[in-house]
Order: sequence, then structure tokens, then C-alpha cells
Amino acid sequence: MARIKGAETIYEAARAWGEACLVGDGSLFGSERLWTAERLAELKRLYIDRPDESDRSFMDKLEDQLADGSPESKRLAAELFWPILLFTSAQKPATKIVKMRRVWQWSGSSFPEDLPMLVPSLLAGIGSAGPALNNLFWLEYAFAIRLFLAIKAKPASERRELLADGWAFAAFMDGLDEAHGRQCYHMLAHLLFPDFFERIASRSHKAAIVNTFGQEPAPGWHERLATDKTLYEIRLGLTPEHGQDFDYYDDTKLHDAWYQASGESDDQESSALVQAPTSLPSRYSGARFWAIGAGVDGKLWMSFKDEGFIALGFDRYGQDIGAATRNEIYERLLSLGGGTHKPTNDALALYEFASVMKEGDYVFAKQGRSTILGFGRVSSAYRFQPGNSGSSHRRTVEWLRIGPWQLPPERRITTKSLTEFTSYTAWLAFALALVGETAVHAAAEVAANAPLAYEAGGAARFYGIEDLVADGAFLDRSEIEEALRSWDDKANLLVSGPPGTGKSWLAARLSWIKLGGDDPDRLLRVQFHQSYAYEDFVRGWKPGAGSFELRDGPFLRFCELARGDPNRPYVVLIEEINRGDISRIFGELFFLLEKDKRESRYAVRLSCVKDGEPPFFIPPNLLLVGTMNTADRSIALVDYALRRRFAELPLKPAFERDAFSDYMAGETMQATEALIARIVDSMTALNKEIDRDPNLGAGYAIGHSYFASAPEVEAELDEDWYRSVVRTQIIPTLEEYWFDKRDKVDAWRQRLLA
Repeated sequence: MARIKGAETIYEAARAWGEACLVGDGSLFGSERLWTAERLAELKRLYIDRPDESDRSFMDKLEDQLADGSPESKRLAAELFWPILLFTSAQKPATKIVKMRRVWQWSGSSFPEDLPMLVPSLLAGIGSAGPALNNLFWLEYAFAIRLFLAIKAKPASERRELLADGWAFAAFMDGLDEAHGRQCYHMLAHLLFPDFFERIASRSHKAAIVNTFGQEPAPGWHERLATDKTLYEIRLGLTPEHGQDFDYYDDTKLHDAWYQASGESDDQESSALVQAPTSLPSRYSGARFWAIGAGVDGKLWMSFKDEGFIALGFDRYGQDIGAATRNEIYERLLSLGGGTHKPTNDALALYEFASVMKEGDYVFAKQGRSTILGFGRVSSAYRFQPGNSGSSHRRTVEWLRIGPWQLPPERRITTKSLTEFTSYTAWLAFALALVGETAVHAAAEVAANAPLAYEAGGAARFYGIEDLVADGAFLDRSEIEEALRSWDDKANLLVSGPPGTGKSWLAARLSWIKLGGDDPDRLLRVQFHQSYAYEDFVRGWKPGAGSFELRDGPFLRFCELARGDPNRPYVVLIEEINRGDISRIFGELFFLLEKDKRESRYAVRLSCVKDGEPPFFIPPNLLLVGTMNTADRSIALVDYALRRRFAELPLKPAFERDAFSDYMAGETMQATEALIARIVDSMTALNKEIDRDPNLGAGYAIGHSYFASAPEVEAELDEDWYRSVVRTQIIPTLEEYWFDKRDKVDAWRQRLLA
């Protein structure tokens, strides 16, 4: 069988959906009749028959396409995401729910909560669908509508027969997919018939397996059904040696045999020395892990360490909680007051500390979001110890490692007082390596100290595209590759966008990729402003010992460094390039910025020449990257002559990107899907209003960075946090944008804080 261990609930849910919604006309999230031929035909008319070929996001276009539809068709459109996204593990459960919630709410109805079909473990996914699912989702969505409508055209008895025969169902799907390219074919076949179809959504992977283990070459790429039948026969032949439930990805021996034949690579350019582990050591198999705060600013850590315990405060609770339920703890905290927000997370922390945490669990003591203080094993049951201010609820801990250790920005964690981290395998693998619990401790130390980390011998830590994607670029790999190619073509790159879109962050990391690592010796950062001049940047007369001296500016000195090291790239990163007077700052070097002018025959004499100095040219191994705020009114100073010398990477707010929702739901932020949906919905609506304003436009949109940076202080990412960001950061920006429209600002203040 091709079933995956631990995925039975997913298979059961898929079968339940098929019975209720394909055979029947029911609903995934309610009791109404949604999955009917009439409603699917309405979706076909609204979505497929009225294509929107603009370059807007899929969700924006879908909202407009469904605008004239019935409330029922909009709720069906929301449920349609469920079977398409059930298979993929590339998106977090919260991201999937955010999409369904958003479309459902277009119908005017509140999205249902706490449904069995929406539990995170069910929506976690069981395999990779590759980038095609995300990049071509609009085609998958259209195919799903056509497929389900074609199934509904059959009588109920024939629909039931189709759902009972995997090969017939696959043939039916394949017959509707003229291009033989839709991922839905692979995903639905496995979800509904896991005994017959592999957990593989890649045609090239299936072909490689057939070519490696089959008796004959794989059928043509368009003969998907024949390939699947061959895979089924191969599985039967391999079962005696590997067992009936082996997996082509999880079985290392099998994977190594066929993956090399696929012609693909993992594209991991970084060396093993600096690559943090991605799986836990075997001795931690089945273990539970926690992260616990050591009080404000880590003030309890010395007591934790010296006396061998961990603790939660909540002294106001005033009694033992060993036998209390979570609801009882919540009600008592609520009655005691003492806070401005509902004690939901406080109650959860106390309950888990007393009743869920067990002897033998492992715990990381932390300070804030970026410091691990110690790592230990819980060695006692919960106990209440009154009279200890800030630490009355306790457990004994055997400390195995004593820090501190600093986490890099991309590995920072939640500020909650207690959090279970068992499911965050990648972070745990990194953290265990960092504290010395794996053989690659040195590798994690290198990664943890980025961007100023060096390997033995002085070489900068490698940084590549995969690192940028993992850090949270909110860009697809293809977009990053295109930006790098454009930078190569021009030798100069502008990273532009509205405030809060991560321009400086991204420009620095693109520079690291060009340099091959985060090497500060080959990266010069300068900040342009209204008073910045040629004399500050290139060369000028400066006060010296009793007279003025001719001094080289940072750009000239850096060019000389690059000229003396011609086989390695050097990068100048100019922050806020549009804030400076470009002509005044670059002077005669303006001409030399062009890539094809970077050789000695185009050299020019500088305005201020030293005796015997030859003409100057910019060395070909020097690259420039500038950041440009499109909401800055001084952008008019950036003339066409400069912009045509630069390739441009325009950034947009990432609220509607899956990567944003995944990041917000991930180990760093741990926001709930309801909070993520609130941010996405409110900021998307606000940015549409800004875009429509003739005095503003898309260049003034609100960026995602306002919400993608967790606070350093101990704070929960909840409604209060959201409202604080809106009040202190978003509203002041709107007051500047609409300084002469107080009523409009007030209306948006009420809408965003409602």
C-alpha cells in the first residue's frame, strides 16, 4: 500500500468529503446543500467563462469574478480550496484556512469555527506538490470546477461507482485534463485511493522511479495512468524486501537510487560544515519539547540555574492548579482581573505547565525572543510553592547545557511565557545543535552568529538563494533568480517599494548571495540624504592639521579595494538612494555606472585630481544596489538617466502571499489563523483604497513589515498587539497621507480597530 503512516485521518477526511460532496450534495463546513451541479455551474460561469487576465493577485481577481454570484456560490468557492490544498505540505494549515475564511466571508456569512475538517493536524499536508501548484493555482482551481461539475453530471449511483474504483476515477480525471499537466490528478488520486496511487505529485519523479525499478522505460509524459499502473506493479514487486508500506521519499536507500536518475538536485550550495541539521538526533525520538521564559529580562534565570527548577509566576492565582481544567483556570484568572486582555494564553500556559508537561520532557529556558539561556530535562511533577514571588508554580529541572546562546533573526521565537515546540522539528534541530546536543555544534554556532560569522580560516559563511527563501523573503525562488539575473545584466539594481516592504533587508541579503557569503569586508553600506554630496561619497577637501586636505570618500576607497581583488565581487549598498541629489553625489562618475563602461578605456579624470593620478573607472567586479521608497516625494529627483542604468526589483506588500501567512503562523510569530486573517483582510482593503486615491497610488501602500516583526519584549501576538500596531504605526502613516482629509482617516481608524 502507498498509504503514509500517520495520515489515516487525512485519508478518512478525503473519503468523507468524496461521499458527502461528490456523491452527495452537502457541505464540508455546514449542513446546507452547496456541492450541487447548479452551484458548480454558477462557479464555471463566474470564474472560467469570465477570465481575468490582469496582473493582479489570484484572490483579488477571484473576489471581483464572484462579486455577482450568490452567497451559496461564494461559500462553495471557499470550500473548493479544501480538496485542492489538502495534499500539499508546502503551506501551513493557517494559510489554507485564511484563504477559505476570506472567500467564505465574501458571502456575508461568518466563517465557521472549530470544525473537524479544519483542525491543523488534518490540514498539515502529506507531500510536496512543487512550485507549480502555487504558480498555476488559477489553472488548478479551474480544473477542479470542471472536474467536479463533470462528476455531478452523472447520476448518484454512477458517482458512487466512480468513487469506488481508483483506476476509473483516475482515467476520468485524465480525460478532462487535455494538457495532462494538472497537479489535482496526482493529489486527488492518492488522497482518495492511497492503496493504489503513490504519494507523488511530480511526473518527473514518477518517471524516474519507473526507469530505476521497472522492467521497461517509463511511458510518455502524457500517459499518466499507464505510469501509475506501472508504479503499482513495481510496489508489489518491492514489497517482499521493503515491506508493504514503504515510501519512495522516506526510504533512504530507495530515494537515493531513483532521485539521482531524476536529473534533479537539491540545489543546496552551502557546505555541510555550515548547514544546520534538519532532523532530531535519535535519542530525542518521541520526546516533547518546551520553551519557557525566565521572567522579564531573564531575571529568574540565576535562580532557575542554581536551584534546578523552572517556574511560572501568576502569583495572583494563589492556589494549586494541579487538578484544574483549562476552563477553570481561565475563569479564575478572568475573575481576578489584573490585565487589559482576556487571559486566554495565560490560562493555556498554566494548564500545560501543570497538566500537559511531564517528567522526561525537555525544556529551553529563554530570555525574550533571541536568547537561549539553558537546556534541560524536566524531572518532577508540578508543585505549588507559595511565597516565591514570580515563581510559585514550579517543576524541578536537570540542566544539561548552560548558555547563553544567541539566535539569528530568522530563528527567533515567540515571547509567550510557555510554548510547546515539539512540532517545530527544524527549529529544534537547529537549537539542539546550537546548545551542543548534536555533532554539528560548530555548524550551528556559525549560522547563529550571522551576518558577521566566519568559518575557520576567515572565510565568510556561505549564503545562497535557499537561505534567503528560508529567512522569509516573501518572494518565490523564480523571482529571486530573475532579480539576480537582472542585476548581472546591469551591474546595478534598485530595490523599490512602499514603506514596510523589507527593501533594506532584502537588498542586504541579495548582496550576500552575490558575494557568496555575508562578508562585511566586501559590502559597503552608505545612506543618501539631502545634505550628502560628491565630497562625502567620492572625494573632497576636508579640514586637516591646520589646512584642508584632499580625502577620498568611501566609494573611491572601496573601488580601490575591488580593483585589487579582481576575482571576487564587491557590493555597494546605497540606502534611500532617492533621498540624495544624484547628479551632485555621483558627478562625473554618472557615466561610468553603465556596465559596458567599466574598463580603462572609458576612464575619466576626477574633479579633484591628485598629482600623477591616472584617470578613474569603476572596476567591473563592483556591483551597486540601492533601495528606493516609492512613497517618498523626493523620488522625483531620481531621473530617467539614472534609472535606465539600474535594473529594478519592485516590491509589493505581501499580505496576500502564502509565504506571509506561513511566516505569521510559524515558529517565530505563532499567530492564530483568525489574527492572520484579520491582518490580511484589513490591510488588503486599506491598500486597495490607497491605490484608488489619485494623489497616492500603489507606491504608497502599507507594507507587511509592520506586522512581520515580532516585538522584542514579552508580548502576545493577539488582538491587543494588532490594535497597537494599527494605532502607533498605521494610523500615523494615514494621517500623513490624508493630512487634509481628517474624516477619511477617522473612518479608517474605526474600520481597522473595529
